[in-house]
Amino acid sequence: MRIDPKSWAEAFVAELTVGGERVPFERVLAHHLDEVGKLRATSGLTWRGITPLLTRAGARRANGGLISADQLRVGYARLVRHAEEAVDSPPPKTASRSTQGNGVRSRPAAAAELEPSEPPSRPRMAVRQTSSQLGKPSSDREEVSEDEIALALTAAISAFPTGPQLRE
Repeated sequence: MRIDPKSWAEAFVAELTVGGERVPFERVLAHHLDEVGKLRATSGLTWRGITPLLTRAGARRANGGLISADQLRVGYARLVRHAEEAVDSPPPKTASRSTQGNGVRSRPAAAAELEPSEPPSRPRMAVRQTSSQLGKPSSDREEVSEDEIALALTAAISAFPTGPQLRE
């Protein structure tokens, strides 16, 4: 089945605004990923051929500028890559919810979902092992926050000589 390029472009542009609010271009592109692929395959249009269709239908960037062929091409490639990665990788494990025999969640599981949790802390990164740590068990490895790493880097950078000393 062939896609009518003009009506597709009009439908695409209609989805860029919902209730007067702007929808991100790539979000709409993700919704039309299959159609873009079919459009390119069946009509032979290139990225430079598709962008004028969108422009004539009224598509614009958030800043009012024209959508470019490169923006469309890169957005499409990124979305296809993410879709392929999602298919190749196993689904993320979710915490199992305890249920009673009738399928209703028990009080502790339901309460845990409703109670506010602590705000997420900054991610912690494992420190690379030094030669003196190689023999230590993994439980003795230290974890360091991004703030601590930034402080260490700042201290290391400030230790570098500056000014005329560098010219020697």
